Amino acid sequence: MVNLLIKEQLINLRYSFLLFWTLFCLAEQLDGQTSVESNVALNITESINFTTDRSVYVVTEPIFFKAFHFSELKVNELNWSKVLYVELITPDGKPLIQRKFQLNTDGTNGYLIIPNEIATGNYYMRAYTKWMRNFSPTNYPYQSIKIINPFTTELLQAPANQVDTVDKFKLNDIGDSIFEIVTDKNSYGKHENVVITLNNKAQNQSFNQMSVSVVKEGAQDFLNTKIKNGDRNITNSNGVTFIPETRGISFTGKVVNKKDSLPIAFSQICLTVIGSSNEYLSSLTDTEGKFYFSLPDHIGLIEVFITANTPKLENEPLILVENDFCNQKIELPFIPLTISEEEKKMINPLIINSQLTQNFFPIKDSINLNNKAKTAFYGEPSFILNIEDYIAMNDLVDYFKELIPSTKIYKKNGKKRIRIVGEYSELSIFEPLVLVDFVPIFNIDALLTISPKHVKRIEVITKPYIMGSIVYGGIIHVVSGDGNFGGVSLPSTGQFFKVQTFEKPINYQNSKAYNNRVPNTLNCIYWNPDISFGDKNELKLSFDTGDSPGKYYVIVRAFNSSGIEMMKTYSFEIKD
Repeated sequence: MVNLLIKEQLINLRYSFLLFWTLFCLAEQLDGQTSVESNVALNITESINFTTDRSVYVVTEPIFFKAFHFSELKVNELNWSKVLYVELITPDGKPLIQRKFQLNTDGTNGYLIIPNEIATGNYYMRAYTKWMRNFSPTNYPYQSIKIINPFTTELLQAPANQVDTVDKFKLNDIGDSIFEIVTDKNSYGKHENVVITLNNKAQNQSFNQMSVSVVKEGAQDFLNTKIKNGDRNITNSNGVTFIPETRGISFTGKVVNKKDSLPIAFSQICLTVIGSSNEYLSSLTDTEGKFYFSLPDHIGLIEVFITANTPKLENEPLILVENDFCNQKIELPFIPLTISEEEKKMINPLIINSQLTQNFFPIKDSINLNNKAKTAFYGEPSFILNIEDYIAMNDLVDYFKELIPSTKIYKKNGKKRIRIVGEYSELSIFEPLVLVDFVPIFNIDALLTISPKHVKRIEVITKPYIMGSIVYGGIIHVVSGDGNFGGVSLPSTGQFFKVQTFEKPINYQNSKAYNNRVPNTLNCIYWNPDISFGDKNELKLSFDTGDSPGKYYVIVRAFNSSGIEMMKTYSFEIKD
C-alpha cells in the first residue's frame, strides 16, 4: 500500500512538472515572436520604399522591383519583420497580383508577372509587412505604373467613388555636380558591350541604396503619383492586431464554437503540410481562441491541412483562418489614361518587343505547388514496421497486437484507444500523437479500419515527445502506400488550404546572358537592384545592347541616408 502511494505521488509530481513545462512553453509560443514589451512595440514603425525597373509595361512582362528598408536603427536591431508583401492593385484597392518575399535589414528584390487579362490603365504597386498592417494602409509606399494591353480595347474603369485629386511630381534630379552618369560611347550597334560609369562627386552625400535600369524609350515615365501619408497611430483601438513575422511566414486564425460563436481557449490545433515535405506543427489556442503558426521555409504554393481537437467533447470547433494580405479599404487617385500620338509611336515598339520576348524567353510565374522533401519532424523512429516484410494479416489491429509490442489497444467509454508502453511513466499520463501521412487522427476506431494493403509502414516513437506547448505520450505514424491517407476519414473539423509562401530568389537575366542566335528584344536590357558605392566614389557597370534599335535611358534611382528618393537619367542610341 505504501509503495502504491509513493508511486502515485511520484506520478503526480512528474505530472505537475510537465504541466508547468506545458504552460511555460505556451507562454513562450504566444509571446516568442518578439521580446519587446507591448507598450514599446506600439511606438515601433517600419519604413519601406521601393523602386521598379521602369514605369510603363505591356501585359505578360515582369515588373522587377527593389524594396529598401528605411526603418529606424532600433527596428533593424530588433528581431522584427522577415516577410514583405508586394501587390499590384487597382486604384480602389482590388488586388491583381499578391506575392511574399523574404525581407532582411537591407530590403529585398523580386518580380511580379503582369496577367494578360488586365485592362489598359494606370495601376499601383505597394509593399508592406504584417506589422505595418497595424497602421493605416496609406502609410504603405505606392508607385503608379502604366500597363498596356494590346489584345483588348478595354480600359480600366474609374471606381464608383472616384478619387481624382492627384498630385503628380517629378523625382528630384541629382545634379551633375552631385552625381554623374557616363557611357563609353554615345551610340552603339547591336550586341555591343556598353560600359556605364557612375560617379558620386559629392562625398558628403551617401547613396548606399540604389538601383540602375536601362530601358527602351517609352518604357520610362518620370512622373510619379504622390500619396498623402496616413495616420501613424495604431488603427485598432484595442492595440496591436498583427504581430511581426520574426520567424518567416505566419498562418494565423481563431477557433470558435459553432453553437454560439464564442472562442474556444486551449484547443489543440494541428497543421500538416501536405505532400513530400513531411512537416507537422501543433499548438494551443490562447484565451481568445487565437492560434499562430510560423511555417517552415518553402518556395511557391503549398497545401496544408489544419484541424482542431477541443478539450470539451460537446464543443463543435470552427476554424477561421485570417487573410494573410491586407484587406483594409483604400481609395487611391484614379489617373485616366491618356496616350498622345507621340507616345503611341514609342509604345508600339514596346508591344512588339514584349511579344517577341514572350515567345523566345518567357518568364513564368513562380507560384506553383512546391513541397521540399526531408526527413520526418520527429527524426529517426524508435521502431519501424514494414508491412510487406511479413505475411499479410486480416486487419491493422493484428499488426499492432502481434508485431508492435510497444503499443497497447484498449477501450475507454466504449471507444478504442491506443497507447505506447515503455519505461517512461509519462507514457501512461499523456496520449500519443497518432498520424496517418502526417495528419493527426483522433478517432482510433476509424484508424484501425484501414486495410493493411493500403499501409506501407508504421513508425513509432516510444518516448514522450514535446512539441511547443504540447506533451505527447510518444508518436504512432501510419504511412500509406499511395499517399491517400489509407482511405481513412480525416477529422471533420479539418480544412485544406492553399498557402502562398516565399517567391523564388532570382537573378535578373541581363542581355549578355541571352543566346545570340535568338533575337534579344527586352524592353529593359539591364536591371541591377543592388548598387552601392560603398567606400568608393566610382562604379562601372556593363551590359549587351541586344537586338532592338532605338533610344534608351539609363535610370539611376537613389536614396540618401534620410530615405529621400532622387533620380538621375542618361540617354544613348542603339543603331540598326
